[in-house]
Amino acid sequence: MKWSWHDAHRETERARLPAWVAEAPNFYNQKLFRIFADFAGGIDGAKQPFSYNTRRGVCQPFSIMQFLANNIALLLIIIIAAAGLLMPYITARRFGPQVDSQTAVQLINKQNALVVDVRANKDFRKGHIARAVNMPADEIQGRLAELSKERPIVLVDQTGVLSRTVSRLLRGVGFKEVYVLESGLLGWQRDKMPLSS
Repeated sequence: MKWSWHDAHRETERARLPAWVAEAPNFYNQKLFRIFADFAGGIDGAKQPFSYNTRRGVCQPFSIMQFLANNIALLLIIIIAAAGLLMPYITARRFGPQVDSQTAVQLINKQNALVVDVRANKDFRKGHIARAVNMPADEIQGRLAELSKERPIVLVDQTGVLSRTVSRLLRGVGFKEVYVLESGLLGWQRDKMPLSS
């Protein structure tokens, strides 16, 4: 059996890998094992990590850019998942907390929260939450003096979208306890809560 330079080079490179990687060459073709092998050199104290080249059958110096290029789909999934997890936190910081129908009822009954309906007057007359005050979103900036900063405020509209904009305005001028009814009156009715007319 002839011994070539490539065979000697392969043995030298395998000797530089951590033992648990070098003992499992059959697994190098599996993508996940190659990812772990890429980082194993750094974990076990080698001078620089190595990646296994299946075409040549040798270990080569590993670069972060090579890892990123080879695993772009994995990185995109991680970024999308992280954004999804952070979205509720970002929304709460920007527009204030959202509350469901049950929490809104507790705020009204136990903390004397004021319900402010920011829909147009004609929509308000069709049906609204009991004891709600109608302040259309386009008028509320001129009617801030009618609101108390010491009293919690629950903002309501048809879907909850318009209330977020108003919540941002109120929080910007110093109102501390501003809540947005999640899904607006649609959510309120879905939860079978009563409306006044």
